[in-house]
Amino acid sequence: MMPMASSSLARLLVAVVLLFTSSALLCADASVHDCSGERFAADGNAFVLHGGSEGVYASAKAAAFIRFEKVAFRRTPESAAAAEEDGNRTATVTAVIFEAGDRDAVGGADVSVSGGRALCCTPDMARLGACTEGTATYRALNGTGWPRVFAASFLPGSLEAAFPDETVAMARTGMYTLLFVHCDASLAGGQVAARGKTIWKNSRGYLPGRMAPLLPFYGAMSLAFAALAAYWFAQCARFWREVVPLQSCATLVIALGMLEAATWYFDLAEFNESGVRPRGATFWAATSGALRGAAARVLVLAVAMGHMVVRPTLAGLKSARVAGLGAAFFAAAEALEVSENVGTVSDHSPSPTRRLFLLLPVAALNAVFVYWIFSSLSKTLNKLKAKRMTAKLEMYRRLNNALIIAVAVSLGWITFEIHFKSTDEYNERWRAAWVIPAVWQLISFSLLCAVCLMWAPSQSSTRYAYLEDEEEEGEDEDRDVEDTRPLIRPGPLSYVDNWAISVSKDATTIILRTDSGVYAKAAGDGGKRAFLPRRIREVRRLIQSIVDYCGNAGSELFELAHMLVSNLGQSMTLLQVYAAVIRIFVESSMFEDALLTYVEAKNVGVDRRLCNFLLKCLVEGNQIMYARSLFDDMKSCGPSPNVCSYSILMSMYTHGERLCLNEAFDLLCEMESNGVRPNTTTYGTYLYGLCRSRQVTSAWDFLQTLAQSGGPCSNYCFNAVIHGFCSKGQVDKAIEVFHGMKKCGFVPDVHSYSILVDGFCKHGDLLKGYDMLDEMARNGICPNQVSYSSLLHGLCKTGQVALALKIFKNLQDHGFEHDQINYSIILHGCCQHLDLKAISDLWFDMIHHDITPDVYNYTSLIYALCRHRNLQDALGVFELMLENGLSPNIVTCTILVDSFSKEGLVGEAFLFLDRIHRSLGIVPNLCMYRVIINGLCKTNKYSDVWKFLADMIKRGYVPDVVLCSIIIDGFVKALKLQEALRLYRKMLDEGVKPNTFTYSSLINGLCNDDRLPEAMGLIRDMIGEDLLLDNVLYTSIIACYCRRLNMKAANEWLRQMERSGVFPDAFVYTCMIDGYSKVLAMDGARLMMEEMGKRKLKPTVVTYTALIIGYLKTGDEKEACMMYESMRHAGISPDVKLRCILGIGNDRGDCDDSQKANGVT
Repeated sequence: MMPMASSSLARLLVAVVLLFTSSALLCADASVHDCSGERFAADGNAFVLHGGSEGVYASAKAAAFIRFEKVAFRRTPESAAAAEEDGNRTATVTAVIFEAGDRDAVGGADVSVSGGRALCCTPDMARLGACTEGTATYRALNGTGWPRVFAASFLPGSLEAAFPDETVAMARTGMYTLLFVHCDASLAGGQVAARGKTIWKNSRGYLPGRMAPLLPFYGAMSLAFAALAAYWFAQCARFWREVVPLQSCATLVIALGMLEAATWYFDLAEFNESGVRPRGATFWAATSGALRGAAARVLVLAVAMGHMVVRPTLAGLKSARVAGLGAAFFAAAEALEVSENVGTVSDHSPSPTRRLFLLLPVAALNAVFVYWIFSSLSKTLNKLKAKRMTAKLEMYRRLNNALIIAVAVSLGWITFEIHFKSTDEYNERWRAAWVIPAVWQLISFSLLCAVCLMWAPSQSSTRYAYLEDEEEEGEDEDRDVEDTRPLIRPGPLSYVDNWAISVSKDATTIILRTDSGVYAKAAGDGGKRAFLPRRIREVRRLIQSIVDYCGNAGSELFELAHMLVSNLGQSMTLLQVYAAVIRIFVESSMFEDALLTYVEAKNVGVDRRLCNFLLKCLVEGNQIMYARSLFDDMKSCGPSPNVCSYSILMSMYTHGERLCLNEAFDLLCEMESNGVRPNTTTYGTYLYGLCRSRQVTSAWDFLQTLAQSGGPCSNYCFNAVIHGFCSKGQVDKAIEVFHGMKKCGFVPDVHSYSILVDGFCKHGDLLKGYDMLDEMARNGICPNQVSYSSLLHGLCKTGQVALALKIFKNLQDHGFEHDQINYSIILHGCCQHLDLKAISDLWFDMIHHDITPDVYNYTSLIYALCRHRNLQDALGVFELMLENGLSPNIVTCTILVDSFSKEGLVGEAFLFLDRIHRSLGIVPNLCMYRVIINGLCKTNKYSDVWKFLADMIKRGYVPDVVLCSIIIDGFVKALKLQEALRLYRKMLDEGVKPNTFTYSSLINGLCNDDRLPEAMGLIRDMIGEDLLLDNVLYTSIIACYCRRLNMKAANEWLRQMERSGVFPDAFVYTCMIDGYSKVLAMDGARLMMEEMGKRKLKPTVVTYTALIIGYLKTGDEKEACMMYESMRHAGISPDVKLRCILGIGNDRGDCDDSQKANGVT
């Protein structure tokens, strides 16, 4: 049956697609009201052609109008000949545009006309002087120019009368109607045909006013369906093994609803944008809506009939009655939807008779569906009651309530719709008309959500499958005892079936039987003395198995509890069974069920120990609201909370993600007022919370007051405060607390010392950390793994890896067994600083001591190999890591990709990225791309930079300022300044704000290229962004001015640099000295040299060379010689350039050239 259904569905889909495609090729209507041969119809004493009726939104920002395009009327030759015989009488067609509120201005009252209102001027009206007989009559409203009237006349002998192309602007929002009227009785009988079109446009687009609000509504509905689909598909993907056919039908309904909403949205959006309404899209939207409506009703009917709950399969849905009803509804709804929507481009209401003719079948079929659904639901409810399937009964009651609400709301809305349409004959409430179809959509969507939430796939969906009774109730007990099936038979266990409990004759076996024939048994050991604890364990196993297979067991487990107690001969109390159930629920994180069991257990009386156990589990499970409710129940109904209860709640306030210190303090006050004395655990927990919130000083003051008043405190309290001060970096204060602890008579334990050792080492004071370890040994306290790991980590962090390794081995030689953490710390430090041999020895030592390397260790080793440019071995370690079942993380892959890029193996890097993405699911992040591109820039692989950048954008990452700055800096260093500036402008266009590093790179490049005006422009931009100039920027600007020999500007920038707190280095002074020397301002050069001495900056050979050349140019050979001697006295040897200038070079010719180049003789 199922393959045939699938085939039929496939053929139906193909037919719909073909129909949609062919429909899309047909001509489409628009907000253009097209006339193609329409003829006038008699209306009272006039002949009228309706030209359109639309709600128009007027706005000062955008034009709203009606435009006439090639509107003309053609009469028959016979009527033209008759007019000539009648003396060439002129016939006129009048176009009248009016707003619904001004409809009384069109026509006039005349009792002689049917309906009492005449559109054409009657003889009586003409005698009163109100109009000219035989013409359309209207009354101009004062000062408004409305209604707007246009006329076109048939000239003698002419067959056609045409309106000029004209645009009528709408200045007021309203429902506007266009009528074409003629009053010539000789043209009756359809002798005048219209052609041309009128284009109606709102200020918001081409959508008619009543349709316009539906555009955002269907957009919102599309998102709502998408959210529902995402939830539903996530549940289906999560529990795909448990998905049943009923849930597949729900998937189809959701997909159709999403398709319908999206198609309506795109149909209306295209209509609004272009003015053309595609018939194909409208047809498909209407079709998908009708199909979704039929499928949804069949789905609800299936649920109501109990399929997959009290019936085995969906086979019943293939009956002729259900299939015929669904097909009939689809056909009727399709006819109604297509009639109302396809080709509709106006707000003019369709013919009421035609609409009623199409609406009645849909209403009748809906009534049949409602009757069938509720009658089936009633039978299903009765069956569930008879079987005592309380959980399923509750679920179906919720469905029944949802359906009753939906039907009630639907009936109310039908009443409102009838009232709305019957009292709005002229569509004056057109702006609210969109709400009517919108509410029908919301009712349908809400009911679908309710069904989906109640029947969503879960880890035990298949437990709803019905199984016929396999065995009779009256089987003898011996057969049950001989059953050798396991504790719970593999397969679904329906927790809503009837339970049957029995015990074997020797009281060693508990047997559970359900209506579906599923057995469970738990064997005792047969010993009278040992039977009770064994029995409790087996009962727990029994309940655990039920919960594991059923997902939960609700109130049915309460019935099972009573059965167990009565059938086990009172060897277990009812409270013990409830305690076992609560324990199982909290271990399975089923906290709500645990609370329900607690409420049930209160009927037999619960003890404080069980309450505290449940409260502790709720706190550990972060169930804040449940924990508070339980605590309040204990206070109001008992048993009253004791100090343990309060301590558990204190832990919740101080250990959670959100600290609640005010509530914690109030809890302490409440304990005192209730006569419950806090203990050391309570105070220690409160102090821990204060320290977590960085209120360590307050915690220390509180602890001192507590100790001085003789209150309960312990090492735990002092350790919390010591840890708080160490976390804030106030190790001196931690030592003060440590000494205060001793004064109060408390002996510091290993935790106290370990906290201090960690605090000293983290803040670089390794000597004091070592002293604390020494003090521990003197006091007979053996340091633990944490104590040593803190010292080892501190040494490695400060680069003293060799010393850390030595201490590590000494401890090992003295019998200390290092754990995974210590090995990881030392291995990481060695990989950062030592050679490969030391790393290899440590790695094998780690394996020798049965410490299995983890991902962190493998990553450290790969980093070390890549740091030593040994990429092949690093890849070998990577493969070994995979073989050992470890999944690398993003850091591991980033290190390898960085090594690929630094080696210039760009292709291999791309292949590696694809591999880890495909096989390991690791997606490159922004940090990885930064590393790759930085490596490429350093190796001048700029063409590959763009490849990686494109791949990064393709994967959805947006380059940030750090990445862009790296690329810009690389371009500048490679002398690709134009590329750098292009990327800078692209950053600005994309809204990425440059940082100081970005500006420094660009300005440095521009200054080196002697493009100072552009550099100054960037500096102004930088100052406008409130960014501070750094040493690199000042140096670049000063060096550029010095190269330009503009020493005044260079000196000003130097002084500004000093005022801003950035101190110049030797390079800046060298640039200044070189510039002064080139302009022969040797006093300035000498002053710069003196400032260098004051700042204790050492001149270089370049500095001395610039000074010596300057003095030689000015002819002051004495000063030049003095400078040369100062240079030699400072231990600086002249370079080749200076030796040539001074004539002490080996190559005379080269020296002469150098002297000429520098202007020295």
